Amino acid sequence: NTPAKNSADIAIAVDALSDFLNQRVAWVVVVSDDSDFIALYSKIRDERAAKGHQPGNVPFLWVVTDRPRTRSLFMQEFFPNSHVHVVQYPQKSDSGEQTHLGVPSKTEQKAESEKILEDMAQAIIERIPPGKFKSTDCREIIKGCWPDHPLATDTPNIYGAKFRELLLPILAERGVFEPDTDKKPREYEMPQQPKGYTRR
Repeated sequence: NTPAKNSADIAIAVDALSDFLNQRVAWVVVVSDDSDFIALYSKIRDERAAKGHQPGNVPFLWVVTDRPRTRSLFMQEFFPNSHVHVVQYPQKSDSGEQTHLGVPSKTEQKAESEKILEDMAQAIIERIPPGKFKSTDCREIIKGCWPDHPLATDTPNIYGAKFRELLLPILAERGVFEPDTDKKPREYEMPQQPKGYTRR
């Protein structure tokens, strides 16, 4: 309830109405719990009616959250339910992080990233035969299965560093090792039977 907020609301409404009347947009969608935007809906409805469109056919959608008392009494009485879309209000996760609408939390993103790396390690172990191999051999596997992943698109030098940082520790847990740490280019060795994995 500050003058700056009210000015912002007016600017948003003016821009939206201008874009709509000049046919730069076909729909107006308001994502807000602020009932002041009813005036914007009313103006678009009236403009449509003046051009002969059906009264209920207004290209306007109002997105609100499901929090208690989100929709004011004024909005409940005068704004049609058919133009309201209710979304779940973000909740705090068990870790205390704020989750956002449709966006994974940092904890969820980290878990997904770790799962992808585990899947990559699994694919490498399944496809690299026992014996010596290079990180570039693994990159071909990654490119085939995860073409958009940074490990598939990074430059060779960056890929090599990330392979050692991200994938090698997982592979090492399964028995993959580096026979000669001084040798360049680096070579690794796949055991006959990696730990915890069954070859298909």
